[in-house]
Amino acid sequence: MQLSDLRTGRSIGGPVRGDSGQQPEMAFSPDGARLATGGADGTVRLWDSRTGQLLLGPLKGNEYSVVDLLFSPDGKQLAVVNGGSRAIAWMWDVHSGRLISGPLNSPEGMVSAVAFGPDGALLAAIGGINQPVLVWNPRNGAAVAGPLAVSTVTTGAFSPDGRTLALNEDGVVRLWDLWPFRNPLTHLCQRVGSISAETWRDMVPGEPVPDPCR
Repeated sequence: MQLSDLRTGRSIGGPVRGDSGQQPEMAFSPDGARLATGGADGTVRLWDSRTGQLLLGPLKGNEYSVVDLLFSPDGKQLAVVNGGSRAIAWMWDVHSGRLISGPLNSPEGMVSAVAFGPDGALLAAIGGINQPVLVWNPRNGAAVAGPLAVSTVTTGAFSPDGRTLALNEDGVVRLWDLWPFRNPLTHLCQRVGSISAETWRDMVPGEPVPDPCR
């Protein structure tokens, strides 16, 4: 793969090549400075989009081909979906290469695509045929909403406030209000505001502190 300046057509880097030459998926970071590529061998690499220099990688969740890549809105995390009979998602730190969370998977283990919420605090794991959609906290892998009973879903997108999820279901776009599916403890946090971990453990023993309470 060659990197070119769209204004001049001049080559600015490359060829960018990771595995055996096949690059099924690629994604730019929000600021355009990094390019993520996913290989048929399951590896992911991060490149400087201006020079073609390899910045990080290979990162590898499993041996199956990468079928989807998506940067978080702040550009600090990369969601990677590996295919296979039980496609799953992984979250990587794009600066250190550290695995943040994963594997994330729906109850039946099928994830074909992912979508970030507007602030990066939610990640929708979108399944294949007759697979439920779950919404995760990408930082710790905890499911915070769902499962949403859907048919064949191929893509999804969050509303700007993160409360509604649009899903392309059998060629028809349906809107889901996520609020009724959210963890009730998250509702509580959003009402009471910040709370110390010690107080939370006293009030709700055995439950992790939801992000809104931190």
